[in-house]
Amino acid sequence: MAEQAPQTGTPILRRATPDDTGAICALLGAAFPDNPKRHPALYRWQYWDNPFGPSSVWLWEDGGAVVCHGATFATPGVLDGRPVRLGHAADSATAASHRRAGLYARLARARYRDSAQLGMAAVLSLPNTNSLPGAVRAGLRPVARATAWVLPLDDAWRAARLRLPRRVAATARAVAARRRRGARGQETAGPPPGLDALWQRSARWWPNGVARHAGWWRWRYAGRPGGRYRYFQARSAGGLRAAAATTVRDDYGGRFLHLLELLADDVPAARSVVAAAVDAAPAAVAATVVALPGSRLAGLAAACGFLRLPRRLEPRPMTLGVVAGSHDVAALARRRWSLSWGDHDHL
Repeated sequence: MAEQAPQTGTPILRRATPDDTGAICALLGAAFPDNPKRHPALYRWQYWDNPFGPSSVWLWEDGGAVVCHGATFATPGVLDGRPVRLGHAADSATAASHRRAGLYARLARARYRDSAQLGMAAVLSLPNTNSLPGAVRAGLRPVARATAWVLPLDDAWRAARLRLPRRVAATARAVAARRRRGARGQETAGPPPGLDALWQRSARWWPNGVARHAGWWRWRYAGRPGGRYRYFQARSAGGLRAAAATTVRDDYGGRFLHLLELLADDVPAARSVVAAAVDAAPAAVAATVVALPGSRLAGLAAACGFLRLPRRLEPRPMTLGVVAGSHDVAALARRRWSLSWGDHDHL
């Protein structure tokens, strides 16, 4: 399928192939220098070698150059607790020379139609501020804005960032530390054994969203080229009671521990793996969690001593949107969705 754009008659909209990977990565790197998918190995892993199903990758080409790109990769998911294949729309980029020409909205519509034909029950997206209007015009329905949670680990950072007196900051840190007292979890060399059973018990709290079973952890973390992840577990009587995946990034004036995944049978188990992850990142000024309001993850974060970051202090908004695949978009938007940092594919 190919379609000419009426603006000039020269750009062509078409499906991408693996042979386009180098040109796509060049566009992503030029548009967003911090996009990790500017590296072909990572792009191939996410889109062409994805074990959960074929990806929907579209581009506009002008004179042999890729000038606009958008793609959807497959993920394991659940809708109302039932296993489905979901899509995740990501890596939208338009060359500076072709912006404000309506290319992206037309590409997005083609990508969403194609995703449904590929068997994706719904497509999720975390559009940035620039791409959100075009995504909405193409059919994206905003569901909820994620909330950021922080566990400050450094009094000076807490005082400066949250604008608290140093003494108050120290007291608040001590209160949060008391919530993490007790048994510590253990670090593991890879995704901990028993994830499938833990996910089966946890799935009732995650009725709509990515299915965070062992296959997801193996692909998303252990199999990601160049990934720098650490894994933590809490076990009881030989069974896995909690698991976490983390990464550390330098950003916003400090080093932050991102809890990418956190599954737990109960609050004590969650506290034990959070405490182990914090112990393993002594240079971090804070740990962070992102969650939708009212979700299981938001509740676990609060119980582990995380503080909800005021909207005025959030570094950038994160809005979850959904596009209909084989389901009605209005009904999809009314569902209770969940997400975590692990859904942010740049981390």
